[in-house]
Amino acid sequence: MIILDTNILWGTKLRGSSAELLRAIRASHVERVAVPWLVMEKLAAKRALAYEEKYEAADKALRDLKQAKPWGNVQGPGRRDLERAREYWREEYGRLVEVIPPKDAHFREGAYREANRIDPCRTVRSHGKDHKVGARDAAIWLSAIDYAVEHEDELVFFVSGNTKDFGDGTSLPPAMVGDIAGVADRFEILTSLDGLIERFTKPAEADLSQVEEAARAPESLAAVVELAASGASTNFLCTEAPHHGIRSASSPVATRWLGPPSVALESVEDVSAHRIGDHLWCTATVRWLLHGFGTLFDSPKPSVIGAAWTTRVLLSLSGAEPRLTLLHHEEPTALRRGDAASLPSLWAQGADAEAAEPGMAETELLLGFLKDDAGARSLRELQLYHWIENWHPRYRYGGRIKPPPEE
Repeated sequence: MIILDTNILWGTKLRGSSAELLRAIRASHVERVAVPWLVMEKLAAKRALAYEEKYEAADKALRDLKQAKPWGNVQGPGRRDLERAREYWREEYGRLVEVIPPKDAHFREGAYREANRIDPCRTVRSHGKDHKVGARDAAIWLSAIDYAVEHEDELVFFVSGNTKDFGDGTSLPPAMVGDIAGVADRFEILTSLDGLIERFTKPAEADLSQVEEAARAPESLAAVVELAASGASTNFLCTEAPHHGIRSASSPVATRWLGPPSVALESVEDVSAHRIGDHLWCTATVRWLLHGFGTLFDSPKPSVIGAAWTTRVLLSLSGAEPRLTLLHHEEPTALRRGDAASLPSLWAQGADAEAAEPGMAETELLLGFLKDDAGARSLRELQLYHWIENWHPRYRYGGRIKPPPEE
Protein backbone atom coordinates (compact mmCIF):
# COMPACT_ATOMS: atom_id res chain seq x y z
CA MET A 1 0.00 0.00 0.00
CA ILE A 2 1.21 3.49 -0.91
CA ILE A 3 -0.14 6.15 1.48
CA LEU A 4 0.25 9.78 0.41
CA ASP A 5 0.39 12.88 2.60
CA THR A 6 -1.43 16.12 1.78
CA ASN A 7 1.64 17.95 0.44
CA ILE A 8 2.31 15.23 -2.14
CA LEU A 9 -1.08 15.50 -3.84
CA TRP A 10 -1.39 19.27 -3.39
CA GLY A 11 1.74 19.73 -5.47
CA THR A 12 0.66 17.24 -8.15
CA LYS A 13 -1.23 18.29 -11.28
CA LEU A 14 -4.12 15.86 -11.67
CA ARG A 15 -3.57 15.84 -15.43
CA GLY A 16 0.21 15.71 -15.22
CA SER A 17 2.58 12.85 -15.90
CA SER A 18 3.12 12.05 -12.21
CA ALA A 19 -0.61 11.61 -11.64
CA GLU A 20 -0.80 9.41 -14.73
CA LEU A 21 1.94 7.17 -13.34
CA LEU A 22 0.14 6.95 -10.00
CA ARG A 23 -2.95 5.80 -11.87
CA ALA A 24 -0.82 3.28 -13.75
CA ILE A 25 0.62 1.93 -10.50
CA ARG A 26 -2.88 1.61 -9.08
CA ALA A 27 -4.33 0.05 -12.24
CA SER A 28 -1.50 -2.47 -12.48
CA HIS A 29 -2.41 -3.83 -9.03
CA VAL A 30 1.29 -3.79 -8.12
CA GLU A 31 0.39 -1.49 -5.23
CA ARG A 32 -2.73 0.22 -3.97
CA VAL A 33 -2.62 4.02 -3.65
CA ALA A 34 -4.51 5.73 -0.83
CA VAL A 35 -4.74 8.71 1.49
CA PRO A 36 -6.03 8.91 5.06
CA TRP A 37 -9.51 10.46 5.29
CA LEU A 38 -8.06 13.60 6.86
CA VAL A 39 -5.74 14.12 3.89
CA MET A 40 -8.71 14.00 1.51
CA GLU A 41 -10.61 16.53 3.62
CA LYS A 42 -7.60 18.85 3.84
CA LEU A 43 -7.24 18.76 0.06
CA ALA A 44 -10.95 19.44 -0.48
CA ALA A 45 -10.85 22.28 2.06
CA LYS A 46 -7.80 23.93 0.47
CA ARG A 47 -9.46 23.80 -2.95
CA ALA A 48 -12.76 25.14 -1.60
CA LEU A 49 -11.04 28.01 0.21
CA ALA A 50 -9.15 28.91 -2.97
CA TYR A 51 -12.51 28.94 -4.79
CA GLU A 52 -14.02 31.15 -2.07
CA GLU A 53 -11.15 33.62 -2.40
CA LYS A 54 -11.62 33.83 -6.17
CA TYR A 55 -15.39 34.11 -5.73
CA GLU A 56 -15.06 37.04 -3.34
CA ALA A 57 -12.64 38.78 -5.69
CA ALA A 58 -15.03 38.30 -8.61
CA ASP A 59 -18.00 39.46 -6.54
CA LYS A 60 -16.16 42.63 -5.49
CA ALA A 61 -15.10 43.31 -9.09
CA LEU A 62 -18.72 42.99 -10.24
CA ARG A 63 -19.96 45.34 -7.50
CA ASP A 64 -17.36 47.88 -8.60
CA LEU A 65 -18.47 47.43 -12.21
CA LYS A 66 -22.11 48.04 -11.26
CA GLN A 67 -21.10 51.32 -9.65
CA ALA A 68 -19.17 52.36 -12.74
CA LYS A 69 -21.98 51.21 -15.08
CA PRO A 70 -25.31 52.32 -13.61
CA TRP A 71 -27.27 51.37 -16.75
CA GLY A 72 -28.28 47.81 -17.62
CA ASN A 73 -27.74 44.64 -15.64
CA VAL A 74 -24.41 43.17 -14.63
CA GLN A 75 -24.60 39.42 -14.11
CA GLY A 76 -23.18 38.12 -10.84
CA PRO A 77 -21.00 35.03 -10.31
CA GLY A 78 -23.94 32.94 -9.09
CA ARG A 79 -24.53 31.43 -5.68
CA ARG A 80 -21.46 30.60 -3.63
CA ASP A 81 -21.44 26.83 -2.95
CA LEU A 82 -18.45 25.71 -0.91
CA GLU A 83 -19.82 22.22 -0.26
CA ARG A 84 -20.24 21.66 -3.98
CA ALA A 85 -16.62 22.70 -4.47
CA ARG A 86 -15.47 20.30 -1.76
CA GLU A 87 -17.49 17.43 -3.21
CA TYR A 88 -16.13 18.12 -6.68
CA TRP A 89 -12.53 17.85 -5.47
CA ARG A 90 -13.26 14.76 -3.41
CA GLU A 91 -14.45 13.11 -6.60
CA GLU A 92 -11.46 14.35 -8.60
CA TYR A 93 -8.90 13.09 -6.09
CA GLY A 94 -10.99 9.96 -5.60
CA ARG A 95 -10.22 8.98 -9.19
CA LEU A 96 -6.55 8.91 -8.25
CA VAL A 97 -6.55 7.40 -4.75
CA GLU A 98 -8.74 5.44 -2.37
CA VAL A 99 -9.50 6.70 1.14
CA ILE A 100 -8.49 5.03 4.41
CA PRO A 101 -11.45 5.45 6.81
CA PRO A 102 -10.85 7.61 9.91
CA LYS A 103 -10.76 6.38 13.50
CA ASP A 104 -11.64 8.45 16.54
CA ALA A 105 -8.59 7.10 18.36
CA HIS A 106 -6.27 8.79 15.85
CA PHE A 107 -7.82 12.21 16.49
CA ARG A 108 -7.79 11.77 20.27
CA GLU A 109 -4.14 10.71 20.23
CA GLY A 110 -3.32 13.60 17.88
CA ALA A 111 -4.90 16.12 20.24
CA TYR A 112 -3.08 14.55 23.19
CA ARG A 113 0.27 14.72 21.41
CA GLU A 114 -0.25 18.34 20.42
CA ALA A 115 -1.13 19.30 23.99
CA ASN A 116 1.98 17.53 25.29
CA ARG A 117 4.28 18.40 22.37
CA ILE A 118 4.93 14.75 21.50
CA ASP A 119 6.29 14.13 17.98
CA PRO A 120 5.29 14.74 15.29
CA CYS A 121 3.63 17.66 17.13
CA ARG A 122 5.77 20.67 18.01
CA THR A 123 5.74 24.33 18.99
CA VAL A 124 6.02 27.16 16.48
CA ARG A 125 6.53 30.84 17.26
CA SER A 126 4.28 33.34 15.50
CA HIS A 127 3.66 37.03 16.26
CA GLY A 128 5.82 36.77 19.35
CA LYS A 129 3.90 33.84 20.84
CA ASP A 130 4.43 30.09 20.98
CA HIS A 131 1.72 27.89 19.45
CA LYS A 132 1.36 24.13 19.69
CA VAL A 133 0.63 22.52 16.31
CA GLY A 134 0.56 19.11 14.69
CA ALA A 135 -2.61 17.32 15.85
CA ARG A 136 -3.73 16.70 12.27
CA ASP A 137 -0.26 15.60 11.16
CA ALA A 138 -0.19 13.17 14.08
CA ALA A 139 -3.60 11.77 13.09
CA ILE A 140 -2.40 11.24 9.51
CA TRP A 141 0.77 9.53 10.73
CA LEU A 142 -1.15 7.26 13.10
CA SER A 143 -3.62 6.36 10.36
CA ALA A 144 -0.75 5.12 8.17
CA ILE A 145 0.80 3.18 11.08
CA ASP A 146 -2.55 1.66 12.00
CA TYR A 147 -3.07 0.46 8.44
CA ALA A 148 0.30 -1.32 8.54
CA VAL A 149 -0.57 -2.93 11.89
CA GLU A 150 -3.89 -4.23 10.58
CA HIS A 151 -2.45 -5.57 7.30
CA GLU A 152 0.39 -7.81 8.37
CA ASP A 153 1.01 -9.19 4.87
CA GLU A 154 1.52 -5.78 3.20
CA LEU A 155 4.46 -3.45 2.73
CA VAL A 156 3.45 0.14 3.44
CA PHE A 157 5.11 3.17 1.82
CA PHE A 158 4.28 6.48 3.49
CA VAL A 159 5.10 9.38 1.15
CA SER A 160 5.41 12.88 2.59
CA GLY A 161 7.48 15.92 1.76
CA ASN A 162 7.04 17.14 5.36
CA THR A 163 10.53 16.12 6.48
CA LYS A 164 10.40 18.49 9.47
CA ASP A 165 7.67 16.39 11.10
CA PHE A 166 8.02 12.95 9.52
CA GLY A 167 11.77 12.82 8.92
CA ASP A 168 13.78 12.17 5.78
CA GLY A 169 13.33 8.41 5.81
CA THR A 170 16.60 7.70 7.62
CA SER A 171 15.82 8.61 11.23
CA LEU A 172 12.85 9.38 13.50
CA PRO A 173 12.36 10.90 16.96
CA PRO A 174 12.05 8.34 19.79
CA ALA A 175 8.25 8.65 20.10
CA MET A 176 7.78 7.89 16.39
CA VAL A 177 10.30 5.05 16.49
CA GLY A 178 8.05 3.54 19.13
CA ASP A 179 5.03 3.98 16.84
CA ILE A 180 6.53 1.77 14.14
CA ALA A 181 8.18 -0.72 16.48
CA GLY A 182 5.97 -3.60 15.37
CA VAL A 183 5.99 -2.77 11.66
CA ALA A 184 9.43 -1.22 11.05
CA ASP A 185 10.51 -4.04 8.73
CA ARG A 186 7.64 -3.33 6.31
CA PHE A 187 7.00 0.40 6.81
CA GLU A 188 9.08 2.75 4.68
CA ILE A 189 9.07 6.54 4.51
CA LEU A 190 9.64 8.24 1.14
CA THR A 191 9.98 12.00 0.82
CA SER A 192 8.86 12.71 -2.75
CA LEU A 193 6.63 11.47 -5.52
CA ASP A 194 9.67 11.25 -7.80
CA GLY A 195 11.28 8.82 -5.39
CA LEU A 196 8.13 6.73 -5.36
CA ILE A 197 7.90 6.66 -9.16
CA GLU A 198 11.56 5.68 -9.47
CA ARG A 199 10.90 2.87 -7.00
CA PHE A 200 7.98 1.33 -8.88
CA THR A 201 8.36 2.28 -12.55
CA LYS A 202 11.00 2.08 -15.25
CA PRO A 203 10.91 4.11 -18.48
CA ALA A 204 10.22 1.94 -21.53
CA GLU A 205 9.41 2.24 -25.21
CA ALA A 206 6.19 1.26 -26.93
CA ASP A 207 5.69 0.77 -30.65
CA LEU A 208 3.02 3.14 -31.99
CA SER A 209 1.37 0.37 -34.00
CA GLN A 210 1.14 -1.73 -30.84
CA VAL A 211 -0.55 1.12 -29.00
CA GLU A 212 -3.00 1.66 -31.88
CA GLU A 213 -3.82 -2.05 -31.96
CA ALA A 214 -4.52 -2.04 -28.22
CA ALA A 215 -6.72 1.06 -28.56
CA ARG A 216 -8.73 -0.61 -31.35
CA ALA A 217 -9.34 -3.78 -29.33
CA PRO A 218 -13.03 -4.46 -28.59
CA GLU A 219 -12.42 -4.11 -24.85
CA SER A 220 -10.90 -0.65 -25.35
CA LEU A 221 -13.68 0.54 -27.64
CA ALA A 222 -16.26 -0.74 -25.16
CA ALA A 223 -14.70 1.36 -22.38
CA VAL A 224 -14.88 4.50 -24.55
CA VAL A 225 -18.48 3.80 -25.57
CA GLU A 226 -19.52 3.20 -21.97
CA LEU A 227 -18.12 6.54 -20.80
CA ALA A 228 -19.63 8.43 -23.74
CA ALA A 229 -23.08 6.91 -23.14
CA SER A 230 -22.91 7.49 -19.38
CA GLY A 231 -23.43 11.22 -19.82
CA ALA A 232 -19.80 12.18 -19.18
CA SER A 233 -20.22 14.86 -21.85
CA THR A 234 -23.36 16.95 -22.31
CA ASN A 235 -24.09 20.06 -24.36
CA PHE A 236 -21.27 19.56 -26.84
CA LEU A 237 -20.73 20.67 -30.43
CA CYS A 238 -21.47 18.01 -33.02
CA THR A 239 -22.06 17.40 -36.72
CA GLU A 240 -25.62 16.55 -37.75
CA ALA A 241 -26.22 13.67 -40.20
CA PRO A 242 -22.50 13.11 -40.91
CA HIS A 243 -23.31 9.89 -42.82
CA HIS A 244 -24.63 12.18 -45.57
CA GLY A 245 -21.33 14.08 -45.69
CA ILE A 246 -19.69 16.79 -43.59
CA ARG A 247 -20.65 19.98 -45.38
CA SER A 248 -22.09 22.55 -42.98
CA ALA A 249 -19.79 25.10 -41.41
CA SER A 250 -22.17 25.51 -38.44
CA SER A 251 -22.06 23.07 -35.53
CA PRO A 252 -25.27 22.39 -33.58
CA VAL A 253 -25.18 21.65 -29.86
CA ALA A 254 -26.06 18.12 -28.81
CA THR A 255 -27.49 17.75 -25.33
CA ARG A 256 -26.67 14.04 -24.95
CA TRP A 257 -26.30 10.69 -26.67
CA LEU A 258 -29.34 8.41 -26.91
CA GLY A 259 -27.72 5.12 -26.05
CA PRO A 260 -24.11 4.17 -26.75
CA PRO A 261 -22.67 5.61 -29.98
CA SER A 262 -20.46 3.73 -32.41
CA VAL A 263 -16.76 4.55 -32.01
CA ALA A 264 -13.63 4.40 -34.16
CA LEU A 265 -10.01 5.29 -33.47
CA GLU A 266 -8.83 8.33 -35.43
CA SER A 267 -5.32 9.06 -34.12
CA VAL A 268 -2.83 8.33 -31.32
CA GLU A 269 -0.26 10.91 -30.19
CA ASP A 270 2.03 11.81 -27.28
CA VAL A 271 2.77 8.24 -26.18
CA SER A 272 4.72 7.64 -22.95
CA ALA A 273 5.53 4.10 -21.75
CA HIS A 274 6.66 2.65 -18.42
CA ARG A 275 7.20 -0.84 -17.12
CA ILE A 276 5.46 -1.44 -13.80
CA GLY A 277 6.10 -4.85 -12.32
CA ASP A 278 5.74 -7.36 -15.15
CA HIS A 279 3.45 -5.12 -17.19
CA LEU A 280 4.11 -2.52 -19.87
CA TRP A 281 1.83 0.49 -19.52
CA CYS A 282 1.57 3.54 -21.70
CA THR A 283 -0.32 6.80 -21.64
CA ALA A 284 -1.42 8.39 -24.90
CA THR A 285 -3.62 11.13 -26.30
CA VAL A 286 -6.27 9.47 -28.46
CA ARG A 287 -8.80 11.11 -30.77
CA TRP A 288 -11.96 9.06 -31.30
CA LEU A 289 -14.80 9.48 -33.80
CA LEU A 290 -18.30 8.93 -32.38
CA HIS A 291 -21.42 8.29 -34.47
CA GLY A 292 -24.91 7.61 -33.17
CA PHE A 293 -28.24 9.04 -32.09
CA GLY A 294 -28.50 12.10 -29.91
CA THR A 295 -30.75 15.01 -29.07
CA LEU A 296 -30.04 18.52 -30.30
CA PHE A 297 -30.50 21.62 -28.17
CA ASP A 298 -33.19 23.09 -30.43
CA SER A 299 -35.08 19.89 -31.26
CA PRO A 300 -36.85 17.30 -29.07
CA LYS A 301 -36.55 14.60 -31.74
CA PRO A 302 -33.60 12.21 -31.98
CA SER A 303 -31.02 13.05 -34.64
CA VAL A 304 -28.09 11.25 -36.19
CA ILE A 305 -24.97 13.04 -34.95
CA GLY A 306 -21.21 12.64 -35.08
CA ALA A 307 -18.47 14.09 -32.90
CA ALA A 308 -14.73 13.89 -32.30
CA TRP A 309 -13.55 13.16 -28.77
CA THR A 310 -9.99 13.72 -27.53
CA THR A 311 -9.01 11.72 -24.45
CA ARG A 312 -5.93 10.90 -22.43
CA VAL A 313 -5.85 7.15 -21.83
CA LEU A 314 -3.84 4.59 -19.89
CA LEU A 315 -3.28 1.32 -21.76
CA SER A 316 -1.85 -2.00 -20.66
CA LEU A 317 0.18 -3.56 -23.47
CA SER A 318 0.83 -6.80 -21.57
CA GLY A 319 -1.42 -9.78 -21.12
CA ALA A 320 -3.92 -11.49 -23.37
CA GLU A 321 -6.37 -8.58 -23.34
CA PRO A 322 -5.45 -4.88 -23.37
CA ARG A 323 -6.91 -2.74 -20.59
CA LEU A 324 -7.85 0.86 -21.24
CA THR A 325 -8.52 3.48 -18.57
CA LEU A 326 -9.65 6.98 -19.51
CA LEU A 327 -7.63 9.42 -17.41
CA HIS A 328 -9.37 12.59 -18.54
CA HIS A 329 -11.10 13.95 -21.61
CA GLU A 330 -12.00 17.13 -23.42
CA GLU A 331 -15.52 17.98 -24.51
CA PRO A 332 -16.53 16.38 -27.82
CA THR A 333 -16.33 18.68 -30.84
CA ALA A 334 -17.75 18.77 -34.34
CA LEU A 335 -16.15 16.59 -37.00
CA ARG A 336 -13.60 17.82 -39.52
CA ARG A 337 -14.12 17.28 -43.23
CA GLY A 338 -11.41 14.64 -43.33
CA ASP A 339 -13.18 12.58 -40.65
CA ALA A 340 -15.91 11.35 -42.99
CA ALA A 341 -13.84 8.48 -44.40
CA SER A 342 -13.03 7.13 -40.92
CA LEU A 343 -16.49 7.53 -39.39
CA PRO A 344 -17.72 4.28 -37.78
CA SER A 345 -20.90 2.58 -38.96
CA LEU A 346 -24.05 4.08 -37.49
CA TRP A 347 -25.77 0.75 -37.14
CA ALA A 348 -25.47 -1.50 -34.11
CA GLN A 349 -23.92 -4.95 -34.38
CA GLY A 350 -22.21 -3.97 -37.64
CA ALA A 351 -25.45 -3.81 -39.65
CA ASP A 352 -25.10 -2.20 -43.05
CA ALA A 353 -27.02 1.03 -43.63
CA GLU A 354 -27.27 0.20 -47.34
CA ALA A 355 -28.79 -3.26 -46.81
CA ALA A 356 -32.16 -4.02 -48.37
CA GLU A 357 -35.09 -2.84 -46.27
CA PRO A 358 -37.15 -5.45 -44.39
CA GLY A 359 -40.45 -6.64 -45.78
CA MET A 360 -43.80 -5.39 -44.52
CA ALA A 361 -44.31 -8.29 -42.11
CA GLU A 362 -40.85 -7.86 -40.64
CA THR A 363 -41.43 -4.12 -40.38
CA GLU A 364 -44.67 -4.61 -38.45
CA LEU A 365 -42.92 -7.03 -36.10
CA LEU A 366 -40.05 -4.61 -35.49
CA LEU A 367 -42.44 -1.73 -34.84
CA GLY A 368 -44.18 -3.89 -32.26
CA PHE A 369 -41.00 -3.94 -30.21
CA LEU A 370 -40.82 -0.16 -29.93
CA LYS A 371 -41.94 1.67 -26.80
CA ASP A 372 -43.61 5.05 -26.50
CA ASP A 373 -40.91 6.41 -24.21
CA ALA A 374 -37.93 7.25 -26.42
CA GLY A 375 -35.63 7.43 -23.42
CA ALA A 376 -36.35 3.78 -22.58
CA ARG A 377 -35.57 2.42 -26.02
CA SER A 378 -32.39 0.54 -26.63
CA LEU A 379 -29.99 1.92 -29.20
CA ARG A 380 -30.83 -0.97 -31.51
CA GLU A 381 -34.54 -0.14 -31.33
CA LEU A 382 -33.85 3.52 -32.05
CA GLN A 383 -31.70 2.60 -35.01
CA LEU A 384 -34.36 0.32 -36.43
CA TYR A 385 -37.00 2.98 -35.85
CA HIS A 386 -35.04 5.59 -37.79
CA TRP A 387 -34.08 3.09 -40.45
CA ILE A 388 -37.75 2.22 -41.00
CA GLU A 389 -38.83 5.88 -41.03
CA ASN A 390 -36.15 6.82 -43.56
CA TRP A 391 -36.36 3.85 -45.91
CA HIS A 392 -39.74 2.10 -45.75
CA PRO A 393 -42.19 3.93 -48.05
CA ARG A 394 -45.28 3.20 -45.92
CA TYR A 395 -43.85 4.95 -42.87
CA ARG A 396 -41.84 7.48 -44.79
CA TYR A 397 -45.04 8.87 -46.32
CA GLY A 398 -47.32 8.72 -43.28
CA GLY A 399 -48.81 5.28 -43.94
CA ARG A 400 -49.14 5.72 -47.73
CA ILE A 401 -47.04 3.61 -50.07
CA LYS A 402 -46.82 6.45 -52.60
CA PRO A 403 -45.64 9.93 -51.74
CA PRO A 404 -48.39 12.54 -51.35
CA PRO A 405 -49.00 14.71 -54.41
CA GLU A 406 -47.19 17.99 -54.46
CA GLU A 407 -49.37 20.97 -53.59
